[in-house]
Amino acid sequence: MYLSKNELRKNFLLLRKKLSREEIEYKSNSVILKLKSFINFDFNVISGYVPINNEVDILPYIKELYDNDKSKILLFPKIINNEISMFKINDFYNDFVKGKYNIPEPNTIEYLDFIDIVLIPGVVFGKNGYRIGYGKGYYDRFLIKNKNRIKYKIGISYDFQLTKEIPHNENDQKLDYIISESEIIRITNE
Repeated sequence: MYLSKNELRKNFLLLRKKLSREEIEYKSNSVILKLKSFINFDFNVISGYVPINNEVDILPYIKELYDNDKSKILLFPKIINNEISMFKINDFYNDFVKGKYNIPEPNTIEYLDFIDIVLIPGVVFGKNGYRIGYGKGYYDRFLIKNKNRIKYKIGISYDFQLTKEIPHNENDQKLDYIISESEIIRITNE
């Protein structure tokens, strides 16, 4: 018998809540190493996120990109009218203000052009390419609305957040890859 999305969300949030600060840092660094090994192709535009509730912390990677390669366009999500929009970061250290749910959001201009990579957090990820977030559907709606201008949708996960399959419906958007501490999973259309 399969667990419902709500049951999966509840169970995996409890697991993630138990992580210590040291575990988060260690595991996040392992994910970043996998991410760097994967993203070795030429890209110009990458969308990150500000981690909350013990999500994988990719900010050191985004900060490194900002500090070392000014040619990259870095984006972060901002919630406007219950929808995610992506905003360009001009100054990694000063372009954020407290947004919805007290999550730091960019206080810059909206980016409406092509995006090479969207890094997407989640609560649990299925190796079938689907994910469960907090249940508000922000990322799914963003991905549907912008499907023609996004090259790669990459889920960012701890190993323990991976499961074989996630129940899904027509509104759930399939990822292209999932990257965890020990795996880079390419999602096929089978």
